[in-house]
Amino acid sequence: MPLYQLLGGASREGVMVYCHTTGHTIDDVLEDYARHKEQGFKAIRVQCGVPGMKTTYGMAKGKGLAYETRDKRPVAGRTIVVNGKVSRFYAKAV
Repeated sequence: MPLYQLLGGASREGVMVYCHTTGHTIDDVLEDYARHKEQGFKAIRVQCGVPGMKTTYGMAKGKGLAYETRDKRPVAGRTIVVNGKVSRFYAKAV
């Protein structure tokens, strides 16, 4: 007998999952987003490159540094978080 039956039966029919939508341009992202929507995803994480910037995505790692998850090279945290170019670009994209 499966454990979930011993505990009273199934509690849900499914689990919501999410996927990543990425692209170098807004048009690339919108195309990828539409593809994921067609596949039935309800939760989609969107990331887009910013023109003129080498990296725009990262996580804080240590004081003043960020960690680029794709190639594991430390970059200045200010470049990712504080740079006005990033916020202006994303504001325009939304």
